[in-house]
Amino acid sequence: MGSFSIWHWLILLVLFCIPAGIAMLVWLIVRYAQKRTTSKPLPPHDQRP
Repeated sequence: MGSFSIWHWLILLVLFCIPAGIAMLVWLIVRYAQKRTTSKPLPPHDQRP
């Protein structure tokens, strides 16, 4: 009675892996979007002596 069956492990795997997968996907999308916006060259600024 005290042991976990394979079904318990599968349910726990689904409950933890789906949110982790969604979080990883969002993290990758945000990281990719930040790379695209920061890769644009900055306009030259005036250097006054």
